[in-house]
Amino acid sequence: MAIIDFLIVDDSDAFVKLTKRTLHKSKLECTVREASNGKFALDMLSERANCPAVILLDMNMPVMNGFEFLDQYIGEGRCTDNTLIYMLTSSSMEQDKMRAGAYPQIKAYFEKPLTAQNIEQIIADLKAQGAV
Repeated sequence: MAIIDFLIVDDSDAFVKLTKRTLHKSKLECTVREASNGKFALDMLSERANCPAVILLDMNMPVMNGFEFLDQYIGEGRCTDNTLIYMLTSSSMEQDKMRAGAYPQIKAYFEKPLTAQNIEQIIADLKAQGAV
């Protein structure tokens, strides 16, 4: 199985640690990078070669939120079809789900915390894409 590169974009240190622990407990071999907001993530992804296989994106962050990140990431052509993006947020509001659903680049909307079922869906999506 290939090693999958994840990028967690979230301002909560506790959530990032929990997500990393959950990923490493899964049967998925992965590396995990992190950015505390959308601006840092864009800086990290300044070259297409830096694009991860999976982005776990928080919706509400300081400096640049998840939607602002997506608008710029997609608008500047940085988004590749090979990168799977999942909105991972504490918001269960229907309007947030609908807003996320308006982006075809978002594979799924997960409510925090990341669960084993979420990871199974990510693995299935990666398999469908031929990445694992």
